[in-house]
Formats: sequence, structure tokens, C-alpha cells
Amino acid sequence: ARNIEIVPEIEMPGHSLAALSCYPKLSCTGGPFSIFPFFKGPGITRDILCAGKEETFAFLEKVLGEVFEIFPSKYIHIGGDEAPKARWKTCPKCQKRIQDEGLQDEEELQSWFIERVGRFVESRGKRIIGWDEILQGGLPAGAAVMSWRGVEGGTAAASAGHDVVMSPTSHCYFDYTYERIDTRRAWSFEPVPRELQPARARHILGLQANFWSHINREPEEVDAQVFPRLLGIAQRGWSPKSTGAWEGFRRRVQAHLPHLEAMGIRYYSDESVVPTAGGEE
Repeated sequence: ARNIEIVPEIEMPGHSLAALSCYPKLSCTGGPFSIFPFFKGPGITRDILCAGKEETFAFLEKVLGEVFEIFPSKYIHIGGDEAPKARWKTCPKCQKRIQDEGLQDEEELQSWFIERVGRFVESRGKRIIGWDEILQGGLPAGAAVMSWRGVEGGTAAASAGHDVVMSPTSHCYFDYTYERIDTRRAWSFEPVPRELQPARARHILGLQANFWSHINREPEEVDAQVFPRLLGIAQRGWSPKSTGAWEGFRRRVQAHLPHLEAMGIRYYSDESVVPTAGGEE
């Protein structure tokens, strides 16, 4: 109804501790595993899905098959980020997979992993998109990239003819504080790198602001993290490069704040938009 396409993300091979806790046989070690509250565990875990076991791919195909039934989106996000290779390096099944497939190392094993899943996704008429780590070891044909560790990964992917969504932590992570990324900084982001030739620049599909719900879950707290800097991202995403001067945009944001209030949105008092008395613009 609102021309919004919801893209589900099923993380693999890392960020999979929830699945491994229920199905420890899909890991390299066999577990056991436990799920920990955010900020109270090890963060990025060494245990990821085993690339050497056929059960892993049978499981993923079943999960993704159910996702296809629920979400009509063209893209399926498969993660690919923050996947330590420590377990793969010592896992006999993963090492056998590397040998059998003629791969050089664990980085190429991840590429093989993503490519295999990508073929399954494409067989269902979908396309995969993943975080820029899927560039490691070679990017599967037809894959799109979300570039979060800066714009370099996205630039490299676009240069190679892959579609890209720019989403760097420097401008687009709204779980970060306003002291780190205020509305003006979000508004200033240019998603199309200057060095890209026009034929490659067309692969930059746009930009994305991220907010991870394990940071805040109460609606008012989420609103304050997202607004008003989401307006800056929206201006940048749906406007030509020549979006005008900051001062004009700032005035429009100020005029829009009463509308947010009328909708019950608790926005943050961002000093880049409404400077305090005596503050600099």
C-alpha cells in the first residue's frame, strides 16, 4: 500500500548462535551452546554454522523456503558479516570441504558457502544481498552488497558490476549517539563515490539507515534514536546530488518537528538542527 518492500535477513554463517543452540549438530563442535543477553556475552562468537556438513544446507534451504512463502520481496538478505573462521580452521569436515572444492582457504570457503546458498535463492526467483564481508574470497555472481564498514566495499562491488546499498557506520548507524552522528552528518552523506564511472555508479541502488533493536526496544527510545536524523537520510536518498544548502534543509526540519509531535513521535533535541542559545550553527 505504501510502496515499501520488506527484505528479511537470515544471518549465515555467523550470528547463528540462536540456531546452533537449538540444533548444535549444525556447528563444527557439536556444542552445547546457550543464548546470552546482549552486552552480557562474548559478542561475536567463534561458533558459526559448519560449512562441511550437508545438514547445514538442508536446514538453511528449509528455513529459506519458509521465508520465501512469507516475504514476496525480490531480495533475501543472507548476512555474511562477522563470521570468525577459527572453528572452520580446526574442523575436519570444513577442511575436507576446502580440499574437495579446490579452495585456497577459509575465506574462499565462506565465498563457496554464500555462492551455494545464492544458487538456491536464485532457483526460487530471488536475489541475495549481504554485508560487505561477502566480498571476501570472491563475490557470487548476481549478489548485491550492503556496505557497512565504510564505502570501500561498496565501491569495489559496484566497480565489479554488482548492485550496492551504501550503509556505512560513519553516517548511517542510528544506534550510535547523536554526538557521533547528528542530523547534519546523516544529511551530508553522499552514497555515490566520485571515483565511480557513470556506468558503474548506476549500481549504487541507494542508502540505508540502520537501527538495531537490541539497543533500544521501547517505542519512545527508538523514536529518539531515529528522529530527526532519519529526515536527513530521507532527503539524501530521494533527492538529486544538488540537494541545496544545509541551512535550507535545517529550516524545513524545524518546520516538520511539530508534525512529528502531532504524530506522537518523541524526537531527539538535536543541536545541529535546533542549536542551544549561544551555540554555533
